[in-house]
Amino acid sequence: MLNFRLCFVFCVALVALPLSLSSQSFTGAILGSVKDSSGSGVPGAAVAIVNVGTNARTEVRSNDTGDYSAPLLQPGLYRVEASAGGFKKFLLDGITLQVQQQARVDIMLTVGDVSESVSCRPMLRCWKLHRRRLAK
Repeated sequence: MLNFRLCFVFCVALVALPLSLSSQSFTGAILGSVKDSSGSGVPGAAVAIVNVGTNARTEVRSNDTGDYSAPLLQPGLYRVEASAGGFKKFLLDGITLQVQQQARVDIMLTVGDVSESVSCRPMLRCWKLHRRRLAK
């Protein structure tokens, strides 16, 4: 009887182990909102998340309120690109994504020709540029 119990416990452990391992995520996500200079959401904006190390590209679109989400991304260094009709293209380099991290990247598009772009490298410089524009 003891052998039967031991065998039963061992079998249950073997079945449960893969289930517990599969619940652990080894990916992260980049999410945020796309807004215009007035703070309104930009629906249908094309957002590309590019893994700089592998060049893997994930493309998503913002929803009706301007929010977007790119889940299940491998950890690494990323670049975010965004574009929408009537706005300058947005580029942001230097986003480091860790395991199980949800990195928030909010995007502000400025009115202009699609051939123009706003590029920020590194993020601190982008923030200073954004603060200067708000102060004017």
